[in-house]
Amino acid sequence: PPDPYLATQRLAEAISGITHRDRLSQQTAEWPPVLVVHCDKYGELMETIGGTYVVAGENHGRQVYQRSAPVRDTPVLLYFWGHGDVEERGWWFGPEVGSETAWMGHHSGEDDPPNRGWNWHGGGEDVALTLFRCDDSALTAFAGVTVNSDDEEDNEEAGREAV
Repeated sequence: PPDPYLATQRLAEAISGITHRDRLSQQTAEWPPVLVVHCDKYGELMETIGGTYVVAGENHGRQVYQRSAPVRDTPVLLYFWGHGDVEERGWWFGPEVGSETAWMGHHSGEDDPPNRGWNWHGGGEDVALTLFRCDDSALTAFAGVTVNSDDEEDNEEAGREAV
């Protein structure tokens, strides 16, 4: 299963400028796809769907994410729905895949959930919801650090540029 601790640790290393060669262990593992979901605008929304998500399966050819923290009584999934009316297609936050109950949606057909532009189920305003991907590609884009490279010279140079 995905290890959210490892993903969080790698993100912290990149932010603080720690390069591959600076790590205590030279063993590198592929990052598990982890998402952090944050909402500035609505406290209740943050309580309902905010948190850390890990991959929990697949639906309609896309990964399904399940909230791993904070743990609440109601499960929260982020999934892609690719069938039915145009209004039903896209990425959704809900208690189960395909549920009639969905809190937020984004009518994107992208392979990965979009970072911004989420709306209340049924339309309405952008709710200032942001998704942060915590994986190798996101880390490279964020800090300019190549996580799984054996080329220490490139990582050292990228680490200097990121600071």
